[in-house]
Amino acid sequence: MHSDRDLLIALSKPVDVKRLIEKLAFDLDGLEEASMDQPTLRLRSGRLQVQMMLRKAQLKRELAAIIGHKSQRIRRKHGNSYTATAIKNELGYDREVRHAQQKFDEAEALEEYAKDLTEAYGERSKTIFNLVKLRVSEVGSELRQVKGKAEVDALSHKAQKLRDRFEAEWE
Repeated sequence: MHSDRDLLIALSKPVDVKRLIEKLAFDLDGLEEASMDQPTLRLRSGRLQVQMMLRKAQLKRELAAIIGHKSQRIRRKHGNSYTATAIKNELGYDREVRHAQQKFDEAEALEEYAKDLTEAYGERSKTIFNLVKLRVSEVGSELRQVKGKAEVDALSHKAQKLRDRFEAEWE
């Protein structure tokens, strides 16, 4: 399907992880910018997570293929008398298997890190939302205060006019 292909192409674009980490923090003065950047940054962290997940799956398949190939070779070399445990032990000493396992382990760690980064951006989103709500509340309070002061000033002005009018009539 054409849209799946487009989505896969979009997912394969590189992600600037250093920038994602730097942008995680923001100050209150940059709240508007942070809220505008949040959706894009969240999508990028999600894209990184998907990339790491795909990389891990690829390395898992490669590791399984290497283990399968090496297991068959060991079985042919030693015959059916060699137990599964013995084959597994021998595979543990194989340099190619250990290297593939190490790459897979690193991919698992990177996937977990990408997942944590995505969760951190989710928390960042909630924080921004709460800060914006707080700002709106503060602005509303200030507006009520200004409106209240304007009403008090208007009433004071009316009272002064009445006072002036009353004083002018008594004179």
